Amino acid sequence: MNNQNFGLYGGEGAQGSAPVQGAVPTGQTQTGQRPPQWNSQSQQNSFNPQQRYNTIGSPQDYFIPPQPDVYAPPQPQIKYNNYATCAPPQPQYNNFAANIPSPELKLLIQKNKEQRIVRKLGNRAGWAAFTVHMAMSILVVALVMMLLPSQTSPQYENVAALTNSIGAMLAMFCSGFMLLGLTHTRLRDVVTFKRTKSLKRCTAAFFVGLGAIPVCNLLAQLVANNLTLIGIENKSYQMSGLNTEVDFFYICVQILCTAIVPAISEEFFFRGALLGAMKPYGQGFAIVMSSVIFGLIHGNLGQIPFAIAGGMFFAFLTVYSGSLIPSIILHCINNLLSVVLDIMLKVCDENVVYAVMIAYYIIFTIVAVVAFAMLSKRDKSFMKLERPESKITDGEKSLAFIASPGMIVFIFVMMLETISSYIMV
Repeated sequence: MNNQNFGLYGGEGAQGSAPVQGAVPTGQTQTGQRPPQWNSQSQQNSFNPQQRYNTIGSPQDYFIPPQPDVYAPPQPQIKYNNYATCAPPQPQYNNFAANIPSPELKLLIQKNKEQRIVRKLGNRAGWAAFTVHMAMSILVVALVMMLLPSQTSPQYENVAALTNSIGAMLAMFCSGFMLLGLTHTRLRDVVTFKRTKSLKRCTAAFFVGLGAIPVCNLLAQLVANNLTLIGIENKSYQMSGLNTEVDFFYICVQILCTAIVPAISEEFFFRGALLGAMKPYGQGFAIVMSSVIFGLIHGNLGQIPFAIAGGMFFAFLTVYSGSLIPSIILHCINNLLSVVLDIMLKVCDENVVYAVMIAYYIIFTIVAVVAFAMLSKRDKSFMKLERPESKITDGEKSLAFIASPGMIVFIFVMMLETISSYIMV
C-alpha cells in the first residue's frame, strides 16, 4: 500500500491530503476533537500506517454515517432514602376519583348531620323541661313548708294556691330564659305580640281553637273516667278547694292562680321559648314536639291526652297569628272554664252544671266549624305549615328529638312520677 492510497483513506498520512468530507473515523468524535494519540507532532510523524489502519478498522468505516445512540445517556446518581438510584422517585398520585363520595353517601352524611343537630336540640329542650319540673317541685315544697305554721288558718288553701302559682311561674320563666340562652335564640324573635295576619283571620282562628278545646277536654275526660278499668284511679278532674268557703277572696285566688298566671307562664315557656327555638326545623315538627312536652309535664294520665291536643291548638294559633296573645287568651279561657265549673259545683245543682257544659260544647263547636270553613275558603295558606329544605322527614326528626339524652330523662321521670301516683294499691 503506497502513501497515496493511504492519504486517500487515512486523511493525514500523506502531506497535502485531507480526509473525505463527511467521513468520521471511529477514533474521532463528532465534535472535532482529536483522539489522544494525535496530540503530539512526534507521535503523528512516527505513526505506522499499517498500525493506524488496524486501529481504525476497514476503509469502508469512513463512509458509514454516524449512527444515533441506541441507549439513553446515563442519568446522574441521586440518593433517595440512603440508596443510590439512577432515576428520581416517581411521585405518588392519589386516586382523586376514588375519594369522591357517591350521591348515596352524600345523602347519608347529610342525614346524619341533620339528625345530630335535631338530637342536640332535643337534649336542650328535654333538660329545660326537666328543670321546669324540678324547679316547680322544689319551690312548691319550700313555700308550703314556710306556710306550715298557718295550716290551721281558714285561708290556708288560698294562700297555698298562691304560693304554688308563684313557684310555678318563677320556674317557667327561669327555664324559658335558660332555653333561649342554650339555643342562642333572641327573646324578641319568639315572644312577639305583633300579629302577622289580619284581625279578622286571627279572630276566626281563635274561635276555631275555642270550639276545639272543649271537644278535646270532653274526650280526655271520657278517657280519665275509664282509667279504673286498667287499675288506675281517676284523680285528674277532682275539683280543688272543696272544703273551702266560696267567697270573693276564694274566687279571685282561683281565677288568678288557675286561669291567669298559668296561661301567661306556660305560654311563655311552651309557645314562646320552646316553640320558637324549634320552628326553624319545621313548623309542624315544632307544634307536635312542644305539645308532647306540654302534655307530659302535667303529670297525670287524665290530663296528658287533653294537654297534648290542646297544646297543638295553642301552638298552631301562635304560628298562624305570629303572636302569643291569642294563645294566652285561649289558654286563660280554657282554665277559667274549670274555675267556673268548680264554683258552680259548690253553689249549684250538679245537673245544672252538666247542662251548662253541654250547651257550651255545642255552641262553640258550631262556631268553630263555621270559622274553620270561612278560613279554609278565604285563606288558602290556613293549614299550610312551613317546612325548611331537609334530607330527613318529620318522623325522623321526631325520633331523633325524642332519642336525645335530655328527652329520655325527662320522659322517664314524668312517666315514673305519673304512674306511681295513679296506680291503685
